[in-house]
Amino acid sequence: MKLKGVDNKILSNIFSLLSVQGALYIIPLITLPYLVRTLGVENYGVFGFSLAIVSYMSLIVDYGFNITATKTGAEIRYDKNKLSKLFFEILYSKLFMFIICSLSSILFSFFVENNIFNKDIIFVLMFTVFSQVIFPIWFFQAIEELKLVATLNFISKSLSVPLIFILINDEKDLIKLAVIHAITTIIPAIYSVYYIHIRKLVFFYKPSLNSIVSQIKNGWHIFLSGISISFYSTIVTVFLGIFSGATETGYFVAADRLRKAVQGISGPISQSFYPRINSLINTNKKSAINLIKVLYKIQFIVTFILSSLLFIFSEEIVEVLYGNGFVQSIVILKVLSYVPFFVSMSNASGICVIVSFGFNRLFSKIMMFSGGVGVALSFLLINSYGAIGSGLSILISEFIIAIIMIYFVIKLKLLKQ
Repeated sequence: MKLKGVDNKILSNIFSLLSVQGALYIIPLITLPYLVRTLGVENYGVFGFSLAIVSYMSLIVDYGFNITATKTGAEIRYDKNKLSKLFFEILYSKLFMFIICSLSSILFSFFVENNIFNKDIIFVLMFTVFSQVIFPIWFFQAIEELKLVATLNFISKSLSVPLIFILINDEKDLIKLAVIHAITTIIPAIYSVYYIHIRKLVFFYKPSLNSIVSQIKNGWHIFLSGISISFYSTIVTVFLGIFSGATETGYFVAADRLRKAVQGISGPISQSFYPRINSLINTNKKSAINLIKVLYKIQFIVTFILSSLLFIFSEEIVEVLYGNGFVQSIVILKVLSYVPFFVSMSNASGICVIVSFGFNRLFSKIMMFSGGVGVALSFLLINSYGAIGSGLSILISEFIIAIIMIYFVIKLKLLKQ
């Protein structure tokens, strides 16, 4: 059955992005049982805490360019001069953000003394943040060429599997795990830059300070929305590590990794539709709206089924992957199981509709409000229920976001033809 408005290019990008997400989430599940058993719950909690800290930095470096630059790039994709200008403005902007994050992390390390805060691990993982600077996924998404991204991520993440089994042998090998994680992230980033150079997809352009500032201003509202929602979703792990310790954090991170694996399957669908929707809005609004409606149908069916399966088989999944030592993760996974469904609905409504139609400020306000609610819920629920409270705070927050996004899509009549 052919879906109206969905051509081979969109389908190709969906499958390409699915393989990217498979590399990022599914492949690590092969090593996850081995890691949690070899490193132990506490050390795995330390690693999860470190990843949460680094995720903040990655979010700051990305600065919402994955949305704003993709949108602009899709609109000017056939003008090489403008595309080259945009490419280097984003690159320099990200580099500026990376320098700020690096200096801040060094300063922060002098004032924090906590067993769960491992400075060496965070330093090594900073290379993953640098990969965010030089890996222009937004660029490939804008020009609807994602097969290279998919291939690079698949190869690099597949490489991590034998490296982990060979090099990680006991609890002392935590730093080796961080090195493997950093290497397999930076390799595809470096090659992507080389690929753009040899294919001459852009030519060098030295952006002015004003143009860099302009890009930062352009991404401000998306950045605020992203930092708000990611702040609460990542602060959950940080709060849990500080208030409940590494062991409780380990149980939560183990369950949350499974949730993210399922959630990663739905992401490529909206990401593949997004540039095409933006390309059509100014030229053929009716086609753009029809495409959005198709997106809603696909997202609803796929993610509801996946979330339901995760809830029903959570006990079996945890026991098979982690063993009897992670029984506490079962309830956490059940709580988190419907998060992918709510996230897919909020992404379709927020990014592919509200942002695509130019309501960036509204999107930012919704995410900032929801992020504030999420932080408050995290603080209250973690103190009362520990790791289970972490899961509840994420579930409730994502439900609130989805409802608000859908409400404004209906109120503003954005899908009226």
